[in-house]
Amino acid sequence: MSRVVHPIEQLQYQILRERVDLSGLPPLSRAVTERVVHASADLDYVTDLVCDEAALAAG
Repeated sequence: MSRVVHPIEQLQYQILRERVDLSGLPPLSRAVTERVVHASADLDYVTDLVCDEAALAAG
């Protein structure tokens, strides 16, 4: 089952991606970091959050 993303949420992620370049992160780490920053509105998580790609894949 896929989730329908509200247009406002799509816009918020677009703005986030314009402000912060996360393209250097592996895919799962990037997805988690985007969600954490979106939920918290705290850009410090971009440099402070430590993710393990293998652990994220296992989860």
